[in-house]
Amino acid sequence: MISNTLRAAALIAICWIAFAESTPETSQPAVDPELVEKGRAVYAAFCLACHGAEDVAIESPSNLFDREWHYGNEPEQIERSIRKGILEKGMPAWDQMITDEDIDSLVAYLLSFQTTTDDTDE
Repeated sequence: MISNTLRAAALIAICWIAFAESTPETSQPAVDPELVEKGRAVYAAFCLACHGAEDVAIESPSNLFDREWHYGNEPEQIERSIRKGILEKGMPAWDQMITDEDIDSLVAYLLSFQTTTDDTDE
């Protein structure tokens, strides 16, 4: 016979596995408002002229505020695009001109638009 303790442990394990599988994983870390605000200033200084203002409605590959990413939407991929540029598209490499801290804040700023939910059924 199986003891009550073993049954309870099995039930807890099954519940834990079911919960873990039903909880969606998010690859985006929590947004730090101060980091995002600093990123907004970095964007204005280095990116605004080519990528434009915060507008998800603009249909352009250079729009960084919609949910369509052409070169990766993970923090590491965005950072790589900023650091190394996308030369064939005319985007320079910024790794020698923008500090590591400012690149981190810029990535946080851009990702902050991806974590907001504006999906409505209008």
